[in-house]
Amino acid sequence: MATPAIREVLTGTAYDGSTSTVTITTDGAQVGDLLVLFYGTDYTSSALADHVTPTGTAGTWTRRTAAVARTAQMPILSVWTRPVTVTGTQVTITSAGNDAGVYAHLYALAGADTTSPVTGGLASIVTTPTTTWAAPSVTVNSGDLLLCGWQSQYENVTAPTVPTPAMSDPITTVNNDSAGALRTARQTITAGGASGTRVATGPSDTYAAASIAVKGVGGAVGPEPARMFLAYG
Repeated sequence: MATPAIREVLTGTAYDGSTSTVTITTDGAQVGDLLVLFYGTDYTSSALADHVTPTGTAGTWTRRTAAVARTAQMPILSVWTRPVTVTGTQVTITSAGNDAGVYAHLYALAGADTTSPVTGGLASIVTTPTTTWAAPSVTVNSGDLLLCGWQSQYENVTAPTVPTPAMSDPITTVNNDSAGALRTARQTITAGGASGTRVATGPSDTYAAASIAVKGVGGAVGPEPARMFLAYG
């Protein structure tokens, strides 16, 4: 299987003191691509059962990382996918918790399996402050594209370092209102099994992390050069 190619990565963040919303419109994504959304919030109430399901121009987003238990004021990070069926506005995400910043890293992948795209996906929350931020190990196959993310807690805008084992093209979004930070990175998988954790060094704090392995299909189209845009809600 050919490894999915990153056609573009777009980011957005918002913090409005109550309900915060980010909307992202793709520029280079094409019909038939797969969208992979890292959706983070830096603060939640203990009563918040889950993220609000993302919306967009067309199609239904599928959550690929199971919800995890948390206590009050913990960050959350989850991963969602959706095939591109029309160009234009692709995703709107909203924080359901009061006083929460919301973060989005949207990957548009060419040559991904849009029918059954995920080999493995998992999210975690660490409630004891630590400087070792580990994105969870997931099941992978050779040729998969592994994407990992780390979401910081509210009022901690220091993003974790590039993880080990090393991953390519780390991307960081820091909230304009000093609320928090989200970092994501990628790696092409060469052998199947368990991916192992991807560990970044961050400030001593609680954090959320997520990993997803995306399958490719044969004959992936050559992507346009990867571009990154900022989109603020």
